[in-house]
Amino acid sequence: MIYKRNFTDRTKETILPLYKSLVRPHLDYCSQIWNPHYVKDIKLIERVQRRATKLVDRVKDLHYDERLNILHIMRLDKRRDRTIIQTLAKNTNTDSMSGSPRRL
Repeated sequence: MIYKRNFTDRTKETILPLYKSLVRPHLDYCSQIWNPHYVKDIKLIERVQRRATKLVDRVKDLHYDERLNILHIMRLDKRRDRTIIQTLAKNTNTDSMSGSPRRL
């Protein structure tokens, strides 16, 4: 992790914006299409976020779910599920040919 070597400030205010702008977009990109369904693949992707949350000084010794709650971050599998639901709702509520909202 490049920011682990280059940033000495490990506060929530520094690490979270870096993670959210540099790392998470790569994990979320087209997630509704490539959504992993094997447990080993889900764990592999989740491990990236797990490592990033350990960089924050005040929460690095806590359990993963506790770190997520304190940092106000969702688990990546929950984010993917939410994205899929939003995409389905968006596609269901629009006319497939024109892309405009359906009239009832």
